[in-house]
Amino acid sequence: ATPEQCFRVAVGFEDHHPHFARSLQWVKVHKRTRDGTGQVVEFKAGLALGYAMTYTLEYEFDYPKGLRWHATKGFKAMVGSYAPRQKSQSGGPCGCGDCPKSTKK
Repeated sequence: ATPEQCFRVAVGFEDHHPHFARSLQWVKVHKRTRDGTGQVVEFKAGLALGYAMTYTLEYEFDYPKGLRWHATKGFKAMVGSYAPRQKSQSGGPCGCGDCPKSTKK
């Protein structure tokens, strides 16, 4: 897959993320960029023993090279980034090799 295809899957918060991370119960986009990409995104993840956690991440984009995020709610400190590789063939949702295979049937 191209970096552009991988980027679109990585920012597909409502469409793709619940399929990557089975523990996600829901995803809500609270703020979008001008092109409609989620910029402030709230997640609710199920934890062990019936507990759940809600957290919010704010994203910065370097299209199509990757993205960075930091927590604004729910975590004291959480930062991360993602940059798709160009030549992998693992069969993830976009074929980039970086994202996990979809569990949706």
